[in-house]
Amino acid sequence: MLSAHRRAQQRNVRVPAGARPHRDPPCAVHEAGKGAGDHASKVAQEKRYEFAKKYKHHKWTRWVTMDMKWFYEVGAAGHEVEQDKQGPPLPPKLLFRAKTGETKTQGLKVMFMACVSEHKKIGLWEMKKEDWMKFKTKAGKPAKGIGAEYFAPFIPKIKAAARKALGPGRIGIWIDNAKAHTAAAARAAFAKHFDDVVFQSPSSPEMNLLDAGVFPNMQAKVDEKNATTTAEIRAAVNAVWEEDITPEHLHNVANRVRRNMKQVESLKGGNWCKEK
Repeated sequence: MLSAHRRAQQRNVRVPAGARPHRDPPCAVHEAGKGAGDHASKVAQEKRYEFAKKYKHHKWTRWVTMDMKWFYEVGAAGHEVEQDKQGPPLPPKLLFRAKTGETKTQGLKVMFMACVSEHKKIGLWEMKKEDWMKFKTKAGKPAKGIGAEYFAPFIPKIKAAARKALGPGRIGIWIDNAKAHTAAAARAAFAKHFDDVVFQSPSSPEMNLLDAGVFPNMQAKVDEKNATTTAEIRAAVNAVWEEDITPEHLHNVANRVRRNMKQVESLKGGNWCKEK
C-alpha cells in the first residue's frame, strides 16, 4: 500500500521541502451513512454539517482566530501536505493533514499561541510550560497541560492586540473546543472582551485558519531553519512569523477553509479528523 507521502506526489500535490514519508494521520473521509459511527457519533457529524453550512461563506476580516501549537526541532514533527496553487484541487482525503504524530513525538519543542484575522497577524505568544505547571490539578499535582487559570489572563491581551491591529469596530473571536477555552472562566472572559464568540464544531481543525494552513506552513518553514535547541526553535518561530505569515498567505488560507467547509457540507458533516 502506498504511503500518504507517495500518494500525494502521484496526485501532483506539493510536499513541503524537508518533509519525510510518514504514516497516514488518523483522518478519514466519511459520507453520510457510510461508517461515520467509527469515529464520531451521528450527533457530532450533524453538528459539523450545520456549522459548515452556516459559516461556509464566513469572512474573518474582523475576527480573531486563536489556537496553540507545539513547534519542534528539525526532524521531529509530523508534516502536512499543502495544496499546490497550480495543481488540481486536493481530493477530500487530503484536504487536511495537520498534527500528524505530534502527540507521540519525543524531542525538543516549544509551544506558541497565535492569533490571526483573514488579512492581518494579531499576535504570537510563547506558552511557557514552567509557568502553566505552577498551577495544580485537583489531585495537587502540577498541571500537565494548559488550563483555564493559566489561559484566561491572556484573553485581555488578545483583545488589546486585536484592537491595535484591526482598529475600531466590532471584533469577534473564533476558537476550538479545548478545555482551557470552554471553561467557565475563559467563556466569561471571551464574552467580556469580544463582541462575538464562535466555538467551532468539535473535531474540525480544517475549519480553523491556524490548523488548516498557518501552522503547517510555519512548521515547514521552521524545519528549514534546522533548529536543534529550544532557543533556536523560539528564534525560528518568531522569524517565520515575521517573514512568512503575510496578508496574502492569510487570505489564501481563509479561502482554503471556506472550501473545506463547503466540502464538509457536501459530505453532510464528513471529511473530519479524529485526533488521538
